[in-house]
Amino acid sequence: MAAALTQGKWRYSRIIYAALLGVAILQAVLTYFICTREWLSGVSFSKLILIRFSILIPEVLIWFIAARGARRFKNYAVNIAGSPDGRALNDIANGLLVLVVYIITLGVMANLINLLKASDLRDEAITSFNYLPLFIVALASFWLYRGTQQLMLLTGKPFWTGKRMMSMLIPFSIFAVVFGANFYMHAPSLMTVSGDPRFVLPLPMLMMTYVLPHVVVWTLGIISGANLAWYAKHVSGNLYKQIFKQAYIGVILVYMCIFLAQILMSSPIVESTFNLGVLFIYAVIILNIVGFTYVYRGADKLQKIEDLA
Repeated sequence: MAAALTQGKWRYSRIIYAALLGVAILQAVLTYFICTREWLSGVSFSKLILIRFSILIPEVLIWFIAARGARRFKNYAVNIAGSPDGRALNDIANGLLVLVVYIITLGVMANLINLLKASDLRDEAITSFNYLPLFIVALASFWLYRGTQQLMLLTGKPFWTGKRMMSMLIPFSIFAVVFGANFYMHAPSLMTVSGDPRFVLPLPMLMMTYVLPHVVVWTLGIISGANLAWYAKHVSGNLYKQIFKQAYIGVILVYMCIFLAQILMSSPIVESTFNLGVLFIYAVIILNIVGFTYVYRGADKLQKIEDLA
């Protein structure tokens, strides 16, 4: 690991929390209006408020934990811009920042769709909800992959031998086929808890433009986690080993959450039982908090090293 070469801080470092606070307030307002409308349709207002805000509060907590970790990674990457690993860490930091945008977009758009479900824009809103987050997480995954690939190459000991590649591709290909087949069978009839269709585009188009890109995203996430694990094993210094061990555990957990969130969206399991759906959401939230906490701890230790340099 190269010594830090101080260049300054990321120019947007100071405004990221203010932006998050503004989005959190917007999300709270949207949530309140959704509860008001559903209460008028005969559902208990107090129950809706309790459930939705019990999801909203940890959701916003995830935003701030994720943003704090990504911000610290970005500041550290800017500070060591001239070092051999500076470019790689900058790509990783960019990927983490875009992941923050991804998780925020999922939450806000879900509320917007709920508000628009009775309008003429319902189908457009559903399609936007399906594809905009996909585009964002694909961009984040590309940056993470590119950054971790550069770090892996810096070790001088390539990890992805033919044997290792096959050991990952074979089970993952089986999983992708099973997931694709399950989506093909259930997607046309999937409905949300509120009774809206989850997907409105033709099934063949969804298979090519929705399922396949998600498989690519998960593949890049797995590769990125493996690359970070390899780098953590070979980087000089026990402290850096611990830092990047936390980083790769966090990345793997976050991508597990992305996978589980997709299962929630494309599975008929939760549509018939509201309580089961809420339970799955809580599980994803908890796993997300743990994953981003690992990322934050790694970034925090990196920043402390920089502060002492």
